[in-house]
Amino acid sequence: MSAENVKLVGTLQPPPGRDLATLFRDEGTVSVLIEAMVPYVDGAVASRFVPADGEGSANVGMDGLRQTWLDWLEPWATYRAGVQKLIDVGDQVLAISDDHAQEKGAEEEIALPGAAVWTVRGGKISALDIYADRTQAFQVAAALREARS
Repeated sequence: MSAENVKLVGTLQPPPGRDLATLFRDEGTVSVLIEAMVPYVDGAVASRFVPADGEGSANVGMDGLRQTWLDWLEPWATYRAGVQKLIDVGDQVLAISDDHAQEKGAEEEIALPGAAVWTVRGGKISALDIYADRTQAFQVAAALREARS
């Protein structure tokens, strides 16, 4: 099942160069995206942005998933995620990305090391945790892997 989980998460990654800030802020575009995700995402999906200094609060459902992305994207005028690697952690998949973003009011883009943990249950995404600190995501993935052993 783990290879299938990695494939599922890979299917849901944005194409290279896609500006996620524009995508999630535009009502029309995001509604098309959400409709396309319905077959792959549990309707009660739990999602959260995990800040470097805390736990973050969970949002529920497809509207909650959008809100999580909006929370994550709040400081950015543009944001592109470039997934570099998907790592099987059983029911979870660790997505490692090299993201690029431009802060609102800034002229230059900065590089951001990104990471997220996607949870798959019953062949659908049931949770998504987006980490501001890649190290936190690695620690979570290591703990999950250890728990599987």
